[in-house]
Amino acid sequence: MKVNNLFNWVFLLSACALLAIGRVYDERLTIYSVNLVIVLSLVYISALAFILFSVKSIVWSKSKLLFYSLYLFMFVSTPVLWIVFDVNLYGFEKFMNFWIIVVPLTFIVASLITLPKSTSMKMDL
Repeated sequence: MKVNNLFNWVFLLSACALLAIGRVYDERLTIYSVNLVIVLSLVYISALAFILFSVKSIVWSKSKLLFYSLYLFMFVSTPVLWIVFDVNLYGFEKFMNFWIIVVPLTFIVASLITLPKSTSMKMDL
């Protein structure tokens, strides 16, 4: 098994676990004084770093440009809304969890998975 494929699986499983938990740190998930979320977060961040540094180029398309502009809009609008409506700890925690878990996951899926362009759809039964 290739190392890159192994890191893809480790990243996918740890990202699914963090998405199921819903946060990067949760003090309630401790077993024998070991916080499982910290272990999962460390595995997720190390696999994320390996995969992000293995991306050599990004192929731009209209859909990816719209996708990344949506993230840019969310990144800019959130602090503006915090200025207007005030920031609280819960909102900041949700913002950080979103940018640490969801955005890298969608960036990697968008950069690694490319759909084949075919003009006809054939299904073999």
